[in-house]
Amino acid sequence: MRQLALLAVIALYCGCSTGISKRDEDSSRIDTARAAVDRGEYASALQIAQPLAQHGFAPAQTLLAEMYLDGQGVARDPARAMSLYRQAADQGDGRAENGIGLMYDTGNGVALNYQEAFAWYTKAAQRGYPGGINNLGTMYAKGLGVEWNEPQATALYEKAAALGYVTAQLNLGTRFVSGDEVTQDCARGMAWYNKAASEGSAQAEYEIGSLYEKAQCVPRDMSMAADWLLKASEHRHAMAMNNLGILYQKGDGVRRDLVIAYALYTVSATLDSSGDNYALGNVVKIEGKMSDDQLRAGQDLAKALSQDGKFREVLAKAAQ
Repeated sequence: MRQLALLAVIALYCGCSTGISKRDEDSSRIDTARAAVDRGEYASALQIAQPLAQHGFAPAQTLLAEMYLDGQGVARDPARAMSLYRQAADQGDGRAENGIGLMYDTGNGVALNYQEAFAWYTKAAQRGYPGGINNLGTMYAKGLGVEWNEPQATALYEKAAALGYVTAQLNLGTRFVSGDEVTQDCARGMAWYNKAASEGSAQAEYEIGSLYEKAQCVPRDMSMAADWLLKASEHRHAMAMNNLGILYQKGDGVRRDLVIAYALYTVSATLDSSGDNYALGNVVKIEGKMSDDQLRAGQDLAKALSQDGKFREVLAKAAQ
């Protein structure tokens, strides 16, 4: 017992840690809460975040701000979101500073103000928050709240991308592939798209598939296009599903199959019914070319494809 007591005293005086810190423990709990938000389990997230926020833990205040801003598990309240963001920002939370910048940048709950957005993004970037660095790059790229400066925009995107921020990697891929804002550099553009894809970005997978379709920066290869669109479709990318459906309807890069095309259009339209997605129109058009039996098979396949985690498996079986 005396020896144990002595060890405890030594730990106290040498500053040695006998376990994880309270802050690390709270940060881990907020990670759990964020994962719950991603799953749509808002009540669970609130149960974790609210007590921590009330005790002044900045990451919890930031998470709550985001939930109030988006109306996730609580009534949408931009004013409450801004108050929570500011409490966290006062403690130096870069994500909160970036969140305030986004509110001013988009006019979400506050008057649109690019100068304010630029100022808050700058604060977040100075703290090394990747989202703030990326968004600051966008301000320079568009000349919003600051004088237009392409080299500075590219440098900021590259800094955020090097930190693993997928949106910045996508921005660089788009810029170097298109050559609209910078000198076209297909090798650099494809490298950034592939980097984002390796991080699991469905948008990057969709972009790469589209490039193989259009023969832009890569030779036209419809089999490769279909493969990349399939990868994006597995990640529930609605436009990728629609475009993959077109390939199946035409038999381009894959075996022609109207049932599969119909099912892909149907799931795509369910995921995104906006005017940017032509899947619903494609459903209507293809219906007139299918028999009643094919339509029933397509409807059944659409239900099967909608099951989480089984997209590739179900599609592969249907394509046999």
